Amino acid sequence: MPDVTSTKFNDILVLTVRGKVSRQDFVDAIARFCPLVERHLVWDLIGADLSEITAEEIQCLGAVSKVYRPLLPGAKTAYVTQDERVFGLTRKVAVYAEMAGSPVTHIGCLDLEEAFSFVTAEE
Repeated sequence: MPDVTSTKFNDILVLTVRGKVSRQDFVDAIARFCPLVERHLVWDLIGADLSEITAEEIQCLGAVSKVYRPLLPGAKTAYVTQDERVFGLTRKVAVYAEMAGSPVTHIGCLDLEEAFSFVTAEE
């Protein structure tokens, strides 16, 4: 079971995930923390092992997220990872969300600075 902690900065909720993560771990984290999101969400996955997560499972997580997270127009989600495979999966999340017409913009980032720049940028 991974360690998931949350930190709030104004209207940004940062979820820091460490350890091996399964699809069910993501579902549990979404159910536990996404209701706390006021506007933007940053998933810090730098210390997470997502080797068991598939692209198909990532696509399903978007549907789970819709149940628990307020879908505010202009809201943003950033996924931070330095793992090439996981970065590719986060890019797929962004495409799936856009295709589904989500009002939340998603992006994959390589560091936290890039993620914070993305979520705090004015549209």
